[in-house]
Amino acid sequence: MAEEKLFQEFSSVTKEEWVAKATADLKGASFDKVLRKKTINNQVQDPYYALEDVDTTIDWSELKNIIPTNPDAEQGPREWVNYQRIVVENEAEANKMALQLLEFSVTGLIFDLGPCSSKCKGIDYNTLLKDIRTDALAISFTNVCCSTELEGYFDAVKAQGVDPANLFGFVAYEPIARYTTAGKLPENWEQELVKVYRLTEQSPNLKAVTISGQEFVNAGGSHVQDIAFTLNKWVTVLDVLTEAGIDIKEAIGQTNFLMGVATDYFHELAKFRSLRLLAFELAKQYGVTVDKSVFEITAVSSLWSKSYLDSNVNMLRNTTEAMSAILGGVDAICIMPHNETFEKPTAMTHRVALNLSHMLKEESYFDRVVDPAAGSYYIDNLSTSLAKNALELFQKVETEGGFLTAFEAKEIQTKIAEVRDFQEKLIRQRRQVYVGANRYPNMMETLDPQKYQTTEANDLLLQAQFAGKTFEELRLATEQFVAEGNERPTVFYALYGNLAMRRARANFAGEFLSTAGFNSEEAYFDDAVSAANASAHKDADIVVICSSDDDYNESGEAFVKEFRANDLHTTLLLAGNPTDIEDKLKAAGLNGTVHVRTDIVKTLTDLQRILGIVK
Repeated sequence: MAEEKLFQEFSSVTKEEWVAKATADLKGASFDKVLRKKTINNQVQDPYYALEDVDTTIDWSELKNIIPTNPDAEQGPREWVNYQRIVVENEAEANKMALQLLEFSVTGLIFDLGPCSSKCKGIDYNTLLKDIRTDALAISFTNVCCSTELEGYFDAVKAQGVDPANLFGFVAYEPIARYTTAGKLPENWEQELVKVYRLTEQSPNLKAVTISGQEFVNAGGSHVQDIAFTLNKWVTVLDVLTEAGIDIKEAIGQTNFLMGVATDYFHELAKFRSLRLLAFELAKQYGVTVDKSVFEITAVSSLWSKSYLDSNVNMLRNTTEAMSAILGGVDAICIMPHNETFEKPTAMTHRVALNLSHMLKEESYFDRVVDPAAGSYYIDNLSTSLAKNALELFQKVETEGGFLTAFEAKEIQTKIAEVRDFQEKLIRQRRQVYVGANRYPNMMETLDPQKYQTTEANDLLLQAQFAGKTFEELRLATEQFVAEGNERPTVFYALYGNLAMRRARANFAGEFLSTAGFNSEEAYFDDAVSAANASAHKDADIVVICSSDDDYNESGEAFVKEFRANDLHTTLLLAGNPTDIEDKLKAAGLNGTVHVRTDIVKTLTDLQRILGIVK
């Protein structure tokens, strides 16, 4: 029997035909404005990709050969370390948390030894590692301030009877990351870097060359910048090590990229694919041919994407971040507890974060395919675009003197600030949505303004920011006002006229104003005059008129006049944008309008000022 092709009765559709059909369906609206999107990587994203769009400069089919695989076929071809991070403020408490996490089937522990001070801390590793078999799971350290902080680790390991050669994980002595976030580069950082490397030579699977890219993500940078600047830092570190006599192949083999991952699902997935391929190619430029699994990528959920508002949504953000990282081919993930940004994580919140990886592996079978994104025109195109642009930026920085020179000249900070400003503009316009912050506010949650901690953007440093910071500060200003004993402001929505439009506009305005933490009440009325009269006697702080443009043209002025005849002081807004009659309505006493083009931050700040919430 001859092989029968599926769907052979359908003719193939070219990209040009698809665009023509989409343009016709838009009925006069601009295809470019409606369906094409500018990304934070200064690229234009199409809504549809075909074979003819594929850039064959890079053969992504080779990626499966450099993504590390699991030699145990029964467990699936893909495996990754499932880390949890523990901040070591007290060794006994940190050990207690580590033992609890072992009960939750953690496969890696990251001990955060920071913050760094002028003197290196002494760590009691015997207490920290009590009852933990150090050769049975990945043990890693971040915020390592100096080589002497690590010396006790190997002594404790030997005291357990463990051969240091059997240790695995990574050590993050990252003075350049500390320099970019705190502004100080230790005078002897090159020597300390070499000492850390030499100290870990007894443990070949304990990666000593950790290059962080988290600071770029958390400061609001783009995916292209994240890849390029991370590789620039890598070159800087490799140069220091080779100048100290360390073999370049060995140094490359000791590399672990510690990368942040945010919620831009497909771009993050493509970022990890691009980073691995570019790192592999960069190694070749050193004349080194390395095994596919020689360097590792560890993905850590970002601070940038998290919010104090409706914080349970952070669990969902963590899920998409874990998915992007795993599908992008990372070696390890560290999904932070969803509440870490505003309170000390508990064993339960650690467990929830840990179980995301378990679910993706055991219930979603993410470990069954090495490169599941392979063959997607969109993802291959996106990966190529990120790789090309990152390589161009990387080369530019290297040509101008390298990462440290560029940072000292504020070029790195300026480039990242430009992207952060672009993202913040999208967030303020609510074109980039953060659930619970600038859209879909949760008015049932109880918020403590004192728990919220953030930092102001700094032109000289790459300090971690929250994407929804502007809206968090708006909401928490109201919460602080209420905490001081004041009544929570109430908005009354007066609905009349066209059934569909009054409901739609009430929903829009309600979400708009609730982002500032205002309570909502509403009622339906038969006509504008009765709506206005009842609204004026509601004792609300703000009243919003909700109806259709036709109703506004017919009776909007009557509403405003009737309202002002009974109430001269309450702020009166209108949901919609009736430009033809707006001046007439404002002359009658309307204070403003609320619609998709309204500057939400300015409007809410002005309302808070009127209500005495802010000065």
